[in-house]
Amino acid sequence: MINIKDVAVAIVFNQQGQFLLGQRPEGKPYAGYWEFPGGKLEAGESVWQALCRELDEELGIQPQTGTPWVTRVYTYPHATVRLHFWRVTAFAGEPRGREGQAFTWTCMQPTAVDAFAGLPQPLLPASLPVLRWLALPRYVVLSHAAAWGVQPFLQACEARFQQTACPWLLLREPALAEADLFELYDGLRALCEAYQVPLSVSSRHVNLLATRQVNSPLHYTARDVAALGAELTPRTDADAMCIWRGASCHTAAELAQLADWDVDYAFLGNVQATASHPGQTGMGWATWQTEVTGCPVPTYAIGGMTLGDLPQALAAGGQGVALQRGYWEA
Repeated sequence: MINIKDVAVAIVFNQQGQFLLGQRPEGKPYAGYWEFPGGKLEAGESVWQALCRELDEELGIQPQTGTPWVTRVYTYPHATVRLHFWRVTAFAGEPRGREGQAFTWTCMQPTAVDAFAGLPQPLLPASLPVLRWLALPRYVVLSHAAAWGVQPFLQACEARFQQTACPWLLLREPALAEADLFELYDGLRALCEAYQVPLSVSSRHVNLLATRQVNSPLHYTARDVAALGAELTPRTDADAMCIWRGASCHTAAELAQLADWDVDYAFLGNVQATASHPGQTGMGWATWQTEVTGCPVPTYAIGGMTLGDLPQALAAGGQGVALQRGYWEA
């Protein structure tokens, strides 16, 4: 039986939105590598208690606000660890290397040719997926062309892009005729390139992906992930920063399976009632939070979402929200 050690890991943010990395001191495995602060849970400790103790011992700061985020098992040559990542958004005190270690505040540059440019090197291997996750936005916008028509929707997109930045657009149109879908994709690709909006495409659009030779981030349906998971070829770390892969899930069991596949995020829902699922009430926030606890990738809440639901999703341990009508019809 593999002995798995539970480790609490803090993603500590300052008021400028930067996160903290520390350098492992001499005498420890991977000495000199940069990592997120934290340490092993002691007997009887909760993850939050361990984080508070470790951050005080390592950096002299006292966490005040934190939320669970992702739980991931990682195997090193010397140990297998279960990493409990928490986001710490408020703390007391000023960081200082109490173990003589160096530390730095930094941020990701997801639009750079080298997304890791400016980060201290070398980075602890288990930290690399976390850096990809930190490049994910707080919300994802789904296309809404089937309800409006292709050209009216493209006009609405351009008007919206002119008013405010869109962090990420996902083309997912199961009800759209194929000819309209191709027209929509060509229009969206041009708009997204002009306004520097990342564009993803659902795996349900097989003919579009093949015919247009789409080299965009992919979002897999739950069915496709189950069928293709073993065939999702690993990406280099640099590629993964630019080509996000995600998956739709409906249960905690489906979320747990994503630990074995090369994906960066998940959608979980429906949280609330939606027009596309008449008669279904949705799982509600309490169930959503239970389902997402311990998930191996950052998870977006989907189903009846608006930007006003973002604080609830973050507090429940999510990455953010995925929304459609709540964005376009707001």
